[in-house]
Amino acid sequence: MNADTLKQRLEKEVAAKLTGRTLEIWAFCYSYIYEHGFADVRDRAFVLEAKARLRCCTHLLMRHLLRMHRAGLLARHILHAKPHPVAQFIRGPEFGEYDPTRFARYTLPGMALPLCLQRAGQERLWGAAHDPPKRVRE
Repeated sequence: MNADTLKQRLEKEVAAKLTGRTLEIWAFCYSYIYEHGFADVRDRAFVLEAKARLRCCTHLLMRHLLRMHRAGLLARHILHAKPHPVAQFIRGPEFGEYDPTRFARYTLPGMALPLCLQRAGQERLWGAAHDPPKRVRE
């Protein structure tokens, strides 16, 4: 989807406030969700592709996804995943990056919510030591 098509889906007063850069990011996010079914910051493939194409940080992606939800383009689902048993005891940047246990997953309105976690194009299967993420009510 391109920026012009996306702009037509928005209310006129919302569309008038958006810059070209914002429309570019929103068009990328909308297209990614349309192709893959969802987007969130735990999905490494989404984050890496956005960083490569748009040269933006993860925090900026989170803010734009939330703004798209508020504009009515996306549905927001809060999920809660149990951390890996070892990750409970390891904290701090010296141990590398760890995933948040509570996060928002965005889908197109009316789409089913997938509960699997994806990492760089590979589906993460849940073993006996892990429970799948659960939907939390806001």
